[in-house]
Amino acid sequence: MKSEKRKAFTRQKREKEIIAAALTVFCRSGYSATRMDDIASEVGLSKPAIYIYFDNKEALFKAVIMDVAHQNVPMANDVLNTEFESAAQRLSVMIDLLYDSMSPDRLGILFPLISETTTHFPELAGFFKKDVFGQLDALVLDTIKLGVEQGEFHETAASTQVELIIGPALSFGLRRLTFQESHKDNQKELEAFKKAHLHMLLSYLTHPDFPDLKVN
Repeated sequence: MKSEKRKAFTRQKREKEIIAAALTVFCRSGYSATRMDDIASEVGLSKPAIYIYFDNKEALFKAVIMDVAHQNVPMANDVLNTEFESAAQRLSVMIDLLYDSMSPDRLGILFPLISETTTHFPELAGFFKKDVFGQLDALVLDTIKLGVEQGEFHETAASTQVELIIGPALSFGLRRLTFQESHKDNQKELEAFKKAHLHMLLSYLTHPDFPDLKVN
C-alpha cells in the first residue's frame, strides 16, 4: 500500500513538473510552434518519457490550461456547499473568487493561448467553452439559484446568463491586463470595485420592482 502511494505521489509530482515546463514553453512559443522536444528539454526529460504521462501535445496543453484556469474551482465548489448566514454572504465570497480567477496574471497567460488555438484549432473551442470556463460558470449560476431557492433572490436573467454576473470582473481584469497592472498594484481600488459589483448584483437580485427583468 505504501509503495502504491509512493508511486502515485511520484507520478503526480512528475506530472506537475511537466505541466510547469510546458506552460513556460507554450507561453514563450505559442501552441503551434511548440514541440514535445522543446517541453522535454525544458523539464529535463526525454521525449518518450513525456509520453508516459501525456498522450500527445494537445492532451498536455489541455492539462496546462486546466491547471491555470481551475485553481479556484475546488474553492468555489466549497463555497457552494458551505452554510452561510445569507445568500448575499455566499455570493460575496464567490465574487472574491471570480476576481482572483480573472486576475491580470491569469488572463495574461490564458488569453493569448486561447486566441491562437481557437483561431487555428477550432476543435479546441469546445474544450475552452465546456471544460475551462464551464465548470466555474456552473458554480456561479448555482450560487444564484441557491439564493432563489432559499427565497432571498428573485429569479432574473442572472439566473441563467452567467455573463451578467462575471462581466464586471472580466472587464476589470482585462483593463488591468491592458495597462499592465496587477490586482496587487491598487488593492483599495480593487476592493471598491468588487463592493460596487456586489451591490449592483444584490440590488438586481433582491429588488422586487424589476418585473421586466424576470425570466418567464
